[in-house]
Amino acid sequence: MAEEAKGDVMKRLHYYISGSALAMLLVLMLTTPGCSSISDNSPTSPGETGSASMSSDSYAEAFIRADQGGWLRMGSNRVYFPPGALAEDTLVSILRVDDTAVFDLAPDGILFQAPVSLTLEMPPPVGFGARRQFSIPAIYYFNEDNEQWENIGGIPDYSKRVVTTQIEHFSRYGTISPIFH
Repeated sequence: MAEEAKGDVMKRLHYYISGSALAMLLVLMLTTPGCSSISDNSPTSPGETGSASMSSDSYAEAFIRADQGGWLRMGSNRVYFPPGALAEDTLVSILRVDDTAVFDLAPDGILFQAPVSLTLEMPPPVGFGARRQFSIPAIYYFNEDNEQWENIGGIPDYSKRVVTTQIEHFSRYGTISPIFH
């Protein structure tokens, strides 16, 4: 009987230690920089500024101080505000539209005092197969006045599968690959 009691105590102790270790691991993962999506918007080097608020695969926001600038990040998608680009301290956000490579940047219509760097993920490659087509990734913005997508260019980084360009205002942006035959 004493052996059974000792076995029960050992099982409880094992489950208690396992549960405690799991809880500790979870706490470490959530509080260690780079392991939590909440810290995704935080500065990554001493020269960077910004403040993390919220981040997920489809939405991110950050409070950017006008005098310091900073980053808004959502996975591979990034917006860099140099110091002085914003007229005032601003809560900025990026929202993925559905499951596409189209993003709403807010506050919509905000004009920048200096160019802001926008980096967006490339859409999946298209046009491979029997009819090999050539695709040039670019960033477009949706012009609400004429309801057309306008090419604003961009520099692709194929190794990171992103396109980067400079923007002067927030709007709806996306990466589109026109197909040339």
